[in-house]
Amino acid sequence: MRTEYRGRNDIGRRAQESISLAQAADGALEKAQNVLQRLSDLAAMSVDTANQENDRIALDFWFTHYKFELSELGTIEVKGMEFIKTDTSVSFEFQTDTYSDAVTEVTIEPINIDGLGSVETAAAAQDAQANVGSALDDVSSARERLGEVKDQLQNNMLNRSAPGENRRASEGGIRDADTARKMADSLRNSLLSKTMTADYAQANAVPQGVIQLFGIG
Repeated sequence: MRTEYRGRNDIGRRAQESISLAQAADGALEKAQNVLQRLSDLAAMSVDTANQENDRIALDFWFTHYKFELSELGTIEVKGMEFIKTDTSVSFEFQTDTYSDAVTEVTIEPINIDGLGSVETAAAAQDAQANVGSALDDVSSARERLGEVKDQLQNNMLNRSAPGENRRASEGGIRDADTARKMADSLRNSLLSKTMTADYAQANAVPQGVIQLFGIG
């Protein structure tokens, strides 16, 4: 029983590590999503025909700025890992079923920052809007998948911890019962010893009383 309980604790620790990894990946993707949303807003503003050339130059300046900010996210490591790539996808495997070797894979698609384009003209802004929208879809899909993984892991931890706690309580109850039984046996033996001692003393006292009664000695 104790081995099984400790085994459940090990499973719980592994699940918690997987949850931490999923949270780290989701945090990195959230930052990328926020930057991509700013880029999408800038592209939408540049598409607006009411904007003049000078307006689009200013919008393109900020569009380039946020593309650089997005590229900087690719250099940030969380838990020793890079979650945002510009040239290759990143895949993670999570063991969401603690009683089998089955794994759930989450793939984070690369963000082609150079391919996002520019917003210096209305036509270019339309292309950029589509490119940024595609990148946003990829990021949103990965975040949704990570959310499902976190939910699975957390539910598994809850389902596994309840039996573990019950077994620990049961183990403690058995130890308490053993202790109580030993105490009862000890008390019974002590009472029995005292009773036997009293009976023996009484048995020895009777002949002496008889001797005294008959005036012998």
